[in-house]
Amino acid sequence: MKLLEWLGRVCGCVSPTGQGQAFEPESPSVQPQPQAVLQSGAAQDVNTVTRPPSVRTLPASSYRMIHPQHGTTIIERGTKLDGEAQILFKLKLSPLRSQGPIEYRHRMIVLDIDNIHPGSSLGYGDIDMPEGMRGKAIGYLYHYVAALTAQELGVDFLAVDTVVSPPMEKLCEGLGMTARIGGYGGRPNDVIAAAQAKSAAKGWAP
Repeated sequence: MKLLEWLGRVCGCVSPTGQGQAFEPESPSVQPQPQAVLQSGAAQDVNTVTRPPSVRTLPASSYRMIHPQHGTTIIERGTKLDGEAQILFKLKLSPLRSQGPIEYRHRMIVLDIDNIHPGSSLGYGDIDMPEGMRGKAIGYLYHYVAALTAQELGVDFLAVDTVVSPPMEKLCEGLGMTARIGGYGGRPNDVIAAAQAKSAAKGWAP
């Protein structure tokens, strides 16, 4: 390995492959991995433990759950490359009785040092799903995928910086997250377990 290439990787300025683009669902050149159901299991370690979360890489993934009344929800996670702080998630609900799917996009941010939570985090400031997605426990599905992503990145917390509505408070508390300065935070493993239990109790299944 050349010296300049080695220095580039150490500082996080160059990705391991030296190429690649951020995932955008509408881009035909980037495809998510085959769909995986929301099941428990050890997350794949795709990074070395010495690398901070901001310079770790994650491949695109897709998760699917089915509800006997609400239909099918698919959550796509975009690729994260070295040095990128944002991760794009795309949620799509295909109702059983509807003209077409309901879609929502949301981004989360990776922080090596979180000023609110004691450690690194994957988090966001707000969430506002379309009306057709509300009241169906899709928030539990989304937080499962987010917590799984946080686990794969090796961050300390899944963090919600701003919580102002009663439904969001109920969601965070239902996931066992702890209130901190206007928001909530939880350990990824704990959120994964709680989200699985809550979504199953609401009728969602692989």
